[in-house]
Amino acid sequence: MGPELHFRREAAAIYPKTDVQEWFEYEGGRPYHFKLYIDLSNETGSEARPWHVLEKVNFYKSLRSHLDRLEFTIQPKDPSILRLGGCAAAHIRSRRTRSASRVQSA
Repeated sequence: MGPELHFRREAAAIYPKTDVQEWFEYEGGRPYHFKLYIDLSNETGSEARPWHVLEKVNFYKSLRSHLDRLEFTIQPKDPSILRLGGCAAAHIRSRRTRSASRVQSA
């Protein structure tokens, strides 16, 4: 078992929905570089768990390998509604015309 396969197994042991992309699998990748994508949907755990993944990455990757990106994503279980507050009123400026002033004064 090579270090690449061992690394994939270790990352998946911490977070089952883990995707490792090697440099030749993404645009602009340089040799010995990789990206790690982790889906945290439906995951529970402590705040230290993501740091544990980074420690495992640094332990199992070869010295010539470089992590280009570590990305965590979270998909909500239920649809979410985003409500924003603020002023959404339009400013209307009224002008009095001569005919309007005559009608009002009559």
